[in-house]
Amino acid sequence: MIMRKVPLLLGLLTLLFGLQQCKKSKTIDNGVDFFPPVQVNTQLNLNLPQYIPLSFPQGHVYIPEGNKGIVVFNRPSGGYVAFDRTCSHNPTDACAQVTVDSNFVGYRCGKYENGFQACCTSVFDLQSGVVINGPAVRPLRAYFTSYDATNNILFISSNPL
Repeated sequence: MIMRKVPLLLGLLTLLFGLQQCKKSKTIDNGVDFFPPVQVNTQLNLNLPQYIPLSFPQGHVYIPEGNKGIVVFNRPSGGYVAFDRTCSHNPTDACAQVTVDSNFVGYRCGKYENGFQACCTSVFDLQSGVVINGPAVRPLRAYFTSYDATNNILFISSNPL
């Protein structure tokens, strides 16, 4: 009787170990979560002067929430998108922060300080956050947005609104 339980126990342990490995596969190591989730729940009063750029198509602002900040973009087709500024390629690098390209080509990994200082050559689409040019292979982390036209308030959250 004991001999029959040993293979069963070994099989159960193997299954549990396998499930644990599957659980681990959704971590930073495989890129599904390239940085630990950050809770965001903020609102922007678009009547305030600092948010006037969002009144125009392709207007954008940077806000301090998120992992390395958030870029909020007014889509030319209407509506708003919000992406974490953390570049998905080597996100732990201090310089791995995206900014809107001065020609509105996309979000580029790097900063504008006395000209553009690139961190990597990654470029991401302005409206979807998907990679246009690598080495990044993962899109930017998107946040949920909801616009209250009556009060001119934009809500941004890490959870569905």
